Amino acid sequence: YQVEFIKDKFKKKPNLYIYSIESLMSEDIVQNHLKVEKSLYMDALKDSNFIIFDNHFSDDYSTRNSLNSLLSIDQSIWKKNKKDYFTGKENSPFFDILRKNNYKIFTGFHDSHFGAPGKYVDGHYTFRSIKLENKFYQNYYVNYCQFKMPWYHLQLFNYCEFLKFIFKIDETQKLRSAKDFEKYIFSFINKENDYNKFVVFHQLTHSHPTPGTKNWRNQFIKSREKTVNIINQLVQKVKINDPNSILIIIGDHGPSLLKLSTEKEFHKNILQTYSNNEKLSYVIDRFYTVGAIYDNSSICNNYLIKLKNKKFTTNSMLLNSVLQCLFEEDQFTSS
Repeated sequence: YQVEFIKDKFKKKPNLYIYSIESLMSEDIVQNHLKVEKSLYMDALKDSNFIIFDNHFSDDYSTRNSLNSLLSIDQSIWKKNKKDYFTGKENSPFFDILRKNNYKIFTGFHDSHFGAPGKYVDGHYTFRSIKLENKFYQNYYVNYCQFKMPWYHLQLFNYCEFLKFIFKIDETQKLRSAKDFEKYIFSFINKENDYNKFVVFHQLTHSHPTPGTKNWRNQFIKSREKTVNIINQLVQKVKINDPNSILIIIGDHGPSLLKLSTEKEFHKNILQTYSNNEKLSYVIDRFYTVGAIYDNSSICNNYLIKLKNKKFTTNSMLLNSVLQCLFEEDQFTSS
């Protein structure tokens, strides 16, 4: 099962940047579920003139399913195939359309959770990646020395050290932390002369709790400024380096406190918010998130305003609305 495109040529070709932020919560969720007065980052989105979609959901749960379903375009088909598009292990008709319009495809996740990159993306990066001008060497090193299990690293230790020597990789070229990774992926926001870009990166500014997490509310409070900083940096990069691009910020899903947290105050807050409706509480807690688009040059403004008027939106609806704009067609697939 794959989506079928009935159009293949874009009439507009801006660079497209999608930055997914782990378990990103809207202002009402922060207030009602966590009893925290302000998210701070929602104000940052408003102050930067993002179009914010008020009743917004992820298409699927778990980061893996959320990001792969986004790239599927058609969610009914995604439910049938569940293919691994994000790292490029599987090809997507959407990727074919991007390549026909001279786009290169770059994805990234803060660690190697998704596994080694496949051949259907032009680059997949983590904080174990390296920065080299020679992309062949960079990808070669990544495939053999980045994604193997620890025992395999020991087995390949001399081999990887030899590669470092041959490729002249020094410590400054390694992305040794999540902070280095975040700084590196900001660098993708720039205009290239010979190709267009489609970029999807996932960032872990704050995470959902685990059953062992204590006082997750305070952890969230401390993480807010970092999220604000990331949003502000992304906007500044677009304004300075690529003003005619489109920037999409989404949450991959909600924090799923009912399932993942053992702190009873969250359970109580959530159920009270929805009059003890357990099914509604579960759906909102797991799937309700943030969707916002920064269209600096108003390239797709008419399409995005039309989308904002819908009763609800999802991550894939945001991307599909941008594709409608690029095709200048409301219908671009057969379904």
